[in-house]
Amino acid sequence: MENLRNQTIICGTMDPQAITRAFMATLESIDAKAHAFMRDEMPSDIESEEGAFFINDLFSVLDSFAPSGCYFGAHPDDGADFGFWSNEEAQA
Repeated sequence: MENLRNQTIICGTMDPQAITRAFMATLESIDAKAHAFMRDEMPSDIESEEGAFFINDLFSVLDSFAPSGCYFGAHPDDGADFGFWSNEEAQA
């Protein structure tokens, strides 16, 4: 997991479909069971309100796999740069 520290997963887009694909691909590489569970929970319309809740859940799941001292989310200096960031970055 340490190889994820300060790594961008997707940058430069707020498109729900692109974000979902990138997050799900990352989750699949980290934990196949968690990926399968989330895949089964994925709504058919990711751009719906239900889709927004699903993406929020993806943030939480990926955050649970963040390396020690890191969080999963938007970079503190760029709200469209999603990845695993060290907590020091967030406090800078």
